[in-house]
Formats: sequence, C-alpha cells, structure tokens
Amino acid sequence: MKYILLLISSIFFFTACSTKQPVTEYRIYLKTDSSKVQKTRCKDKTLKIYNAFSSNSLNSLQMNYVENNLIESIYSQSQWAQIPSKVITLEVLKELNKLNIFKSVQLETSRSESDLLLEINIEDFMQYFIKGNKESYVKAIINFTLIDTNTRSVLFSKTFVQKIEAQPNAKGGVVALSKALKNILIDSGKWLKESCQ
Repeated sequence: MKYILLLISSIFFFTACSTKQPVTEYRIYLKTDSSKVQKTRCKDKTLKIYNAFSSNSLNSLQMNYVENNLIESIYSQSQWAQIPSKVITLEVLKELNKLNIFKSVQLETSRSESDLLLEINIEDFMQYFIKGNKESYVKAIINFTLIDTNTRSVLFSKTFVQKIEAQPNAKGGVVALSKALKNILIDSGKWLKESCQ
C-alpha cells in the first residue's frame, strides 16, 4: 500500500512540474481616424509598398524587450500573434489607401506596374525597462523613403520617432507600441500629402 501511495504522489509531483504556462499572444491594434485629403499631384501616380526592413526580432513572433539599454531579452509567456514587420507594412497600406493621396496603393507582391515605390525601414520598435524594471517606455523609429520607379532616384525621405511611457509588462508595451505606430502613420500620411502638393 505504501508503494502505491508513493507511486501516485510521484506521478502528481512530476505532472505538476511539467505543466507549461500558457503563452499570451498580442496583436498590434490601431483605431485610425484620419480624414481623406484633397487632390495632390500624386493622385495620378500608382504606389507600391515594399515589405518593411527590420531586425530579425521583428520578423518573428517572439516579443523582445530591453533592460537598462544593455540587455535584450525575450518574454517567455507572451508573444506576437502576427509578425510585427508584416503588420506594420499592412497598416501603412491601409492608411495610405484611406488617405487617397495616390491613384492606387499596392504591396510589392502585386503584379501591377507602379510609378513610385515606398520603402519602410523599422529602426526601432521595442519596449525598454528602466529603474530596476519598475518603469518602462516604448520607442518606435520608422523611416519612409519615396522612390521614383523610372529613375530609381529618392524623391523624399523622412524618419518618424515616437517615445511613449508604458506599463511595465508585455500588455503595456503592446498598447504603447500600437499608439506609437498610430501616431507615426498619421504623421507620415501628413508628410506624404505635403510632399505631393
């Protein structure tokens, strides 16, 4: 009887130790409310958006963060539901289609010809922890470059920066990064409109 009780308690012990914690998946969520703009000289131009260039960490589902500007780590119980660089590219596409600056806006995978190309370079899109991980903020730095397809020359280029305080956890980082991206989309849309006037 002792052996049976010992065997049952051992099974419960090892089962409890091997239980995995569920991983929470986060999505970038934007509520954009930009209004359509007036006609510009780009209105008869077609635009193709290249997939965003970024670090390897933004091309995967793993969610990274930085401690004290020195150590980059990965959340073990949280991850992205979608690859951030692809989501950012799609959000730029949606925003530009909504703003109606160009005749049409397509992704680089489209077979259609285009007059202009838009390159997106994500220089930073990360959560940072400071003061012994008691406080955090996010930093989003994205560069946009508009290129003439025929001449391959750069028409306009600008970098947009957002730094926003965040709750010191994964969810807080996602909320703040979503807000930072929304601000960059609005600012870059205004910039493209002004550049095309």
